[in-house]
Amino acid sequence: MLKTMEIILAVQAFITVLLYLCGLRRYRENKEFLIGNSYPFRPVMPCGYALIAPVKLRRMNGNRIFMLYHKRYNSIEKTVTVYKAYLASVAAFCLLLCDVLTVMLAMYAYRGAAKDDIISFAVFGILIIAVCAFGYRKRELSEEKRRVEAIVGELPMIMNKVVVLLGSGKNMVQIIKQLGLTASPDCSPLYEELRTCAMSISDNTRSSPQALKEMQQRCPDNVMSKFVNALIQNITKGTDGCSDALMELSHELWREKKTSAKIRNKKTKSLLLIPTFIVFVVVMALCIIPVVMQLESF
Repeated sequence: MLKTMEIILAVQAFITVLLYLCGLRRYRENKEFLIGNSYPFRPVMPCGYALIAPVKLRRMNGNRIFMLYHKRYNSIEKTVTVYKAYLASVAAFCLLLCDVLTVMLAMYAYRGAAKDDIISFAVFGILIIAVCAFGYRKRELSEEKRRVEAIVGELPMIMNKVVVLLGSGKNMVQIIKQLGLTASPDCSPLYEELRTCAMSISDNTRSSPQALKEMQQRCPDNVMSKFVNALIQNITKGTDGCSDALMELSHELWREKKTSAKIRNKKTKSLLLIPTFIVFVVVMALCIIPVVMQLESF
């Protein structure tokens, strides 16, 4: 059994090194797309690129994460590239867990464990890898949800800035460029979208309404649609009621934020009832058990 595990360890190490060398070129080609994304276990991502090489990514139109990326980037080439990086990170994560599981199995066999115990441990490890891969997917979806919530939460402040800059005599295109191009690299998601929109307008690759519509597609939310429509209406028709519309929408968003904060507060209070009940049961047990034991001693 020990010789078999030694052979498995050697084969596993050889496969890992071979995958790393085969996927290194693809990793370097797509490295620029990984800068703004938080992919864990990035040093072993070349192995993931080698594992996903046979996958036809252009046929993933029904996948939820693929469609999420497509809405965000609005480009099939960039969507495929970023989705490829996501799959490579998942594959590298699973491969790393397999390596750890193989080493643990070898140590388990070295201590003289039975064959049935080793098989049970291997099955349990495979289940853990499957659960971790599913959790990785849920993490990506929850990050997108938090991104949209952060964008909606930042909108009232942006609207107030737009109203102030409109009052100072600047037109909407100048305001978008000022808000987007002066944003710091580690800014909020909404400022990142404004910077992308401003760069598209500055490079003359998109017209102002087209760049704003693409930003609206990357941020699928009703409030964001209202905000973008107000900006486009100001650019195309030059309406004087843009400031009033933005102020009204800002007040509406503040009211929604207060309502959602109250709802989260109520949910937090209801969740606190569970540990409170557990503490109450433990205290009651600590008080009642000694009394019962004393009564039994009589």
